Amino acid sequence: MKTNKTNLLSLFLILLAFIFSNKLSAQNNDIPLFDNMSLSRTAGNTTNQNLEEYVYENIESGYFENGNLSFAEENFKRLYIDMASLNSISRLDLNNVEAIIIKISSLNDLNTRINYANTFSGLSNLKCVYINSEIQVSKFQIENLFTNVPSTNILNYYGVNIPR
Repeated sequence: MKTNKTNLLSLFLILLAFIFSNKLSAQNNDIPLFDNMSLSRTAGNTTNQNLEEYVYENIESGYFENGNLSFAEENFKRLYIDMASLNSISRLDLNNVEAIIIKISSLNDLNTRINYANTFSGLSNLKCVYINSEIQVSKFQIENLFTNVPSTNILNYYGVNIPR
């Protein structure tokens, strides 16, 4: 009986360590974009806390893929979107959205150009744009996706999180 409890506790601790290490490794991959951005409002440790909240915490979310909004909780604050749907973002009511997580899943996605100012201009509460790449990319490649990037206090980060 004691051996079963010990084994169960060991298994639980290993599982907990695995979950915690995966979260840390994903956060260690987060790289700021657009070096000219003014982040005086959220400097240092506060920036990391805000990024963690917008990208990793459990908050109300919506999913916009292939031009369709699905699994959207009421008044969602985070929007997951694929590159192909970015052109259709203006037709959504996104007044409550504070974070947009853009998924890059193929090399073809890197051929898309995003006019930053036009695409996100209607999002008055936007505080974070995060690019989640499932392929190996460089900061240079990600920054080249965007045109017309204004100086702003919006957190702009990307992470390479290749599924295993």
